[in-house]
Amino acid sequence: MLTYAVPGLDHESWDNLHQLANCLIEHGTKPLGDTSRGRVIALVGAGASVPAGIPASKQLKEKIQEIVINGGLIHEEALKRELNKPLSMASLEEFTQVACKYLHVRDKVLAELNDICLASPQSLNDSLPPLLCYEILAHLVKHGFIDHVISMNFDEILDEALENEVGREALFRIVSEQDLIGFTELPPYKAGLVKPHGTISLPRSLRFTRENVAMFPAEIADFIQKEILISHSNKPSHFPQTTLVVVGFSMHDLEINRILSEATLAQIYRIDVTRPGSTVPNGFGETCTAGGESSLLRTLERPIISAQGANDIFSKLWELMAEKAPEENLTLEPIAKHRLLSTIFQPSESLIFD
Repeated sequence: MLTYAVPGLDHESWDNLHQLANCLIEHGTKPLGDTSRGRVIALVGAGASVPAGIPASKQLKEKIQEIVINGGLIHEEALKRELNKPLSMASLEEFTQVACKYLHVRDKVLAELNDICLASPQSLNDSLPPLLCYEILAHLVKHGFIDHVISMNFDEILDEALENEVGREALFRIVSEQDLIGFTELPPYKAGLVKPHGTISLPRSLRFTRENVAMFPAEIADFIQKEILISHSNKPSHFPQTTLVVVGFSMHDLEINRILSEATLAQIYRIDVTRPGSTVPNGFGETCTAGGESSLLRTLERPIISAQGANDIFSKLWELMAEKAPEENLTLEPIAKHRLLSTIFQPSESLIFD
């Protein structure tokens, strides 16, 4: 029997982790196609991939800031005026969008991003280790506890975990507008992976190389809003609400907040990390309060804050689900192979958020 003594979890986070385990078990007891089933969607950000050596948004922003300001390309005060906020409060998307308005800056910034992210896409993918949090997430998708995944990441660690676990034939992937051509409705009984910022193996799909990096392609934004999350306007009268599980994502993205404000959400479970002695992170930044979207979303938020990182949180989540499953006459498939796979590579760094 599990006890409260879980390193790095406070009482609120422990309670919310229990609630998430109950939610996933309840969701898994309902067969696919059941109109009362609703949806559970995972939203994954760059923080979850940091232990594998992928730079977080904060690191990329600091690098761009170093090029732009320290390199004397744009004066700091001019950037502040353009952003209409302190530099520390600007997201990577906002910062890059403003900086890249200047052509002489754009060339240098994109060259640096190419060096960091696109130097050798295949060698980058080949060298990345599997992560336990992604392995368990893919396992949850395969067995119907999570329906679809929205990944804000360009790396393909999660893609590979899903393909290996779920199988290509049972998975559809949307990484650019081209993937939506002829796509009229969700394939029945298939899990989806949607990557609004593109993917490393298709450099032309990557969003940070476009002029308006703060916005998703209109077709993909519409698809996420209407088909994946189920917007108010597109929701059948019998369709229940959606539960969102956020992993490694700060929720400061204006486009995501806009899309979520139109969704029929029941709860938002935000898996986050904090360092010992630091302040508990706020999931929805003050920059997202315009129009009231963020304040509404905050009322649905159930933070799961830990000093241990996503791998440990997902391990504990699985243990809780395994404990609760017999009560619902469920038998969970073991995750021993996933633990073994991730242990062999042993990523050493903790989850980091932008």
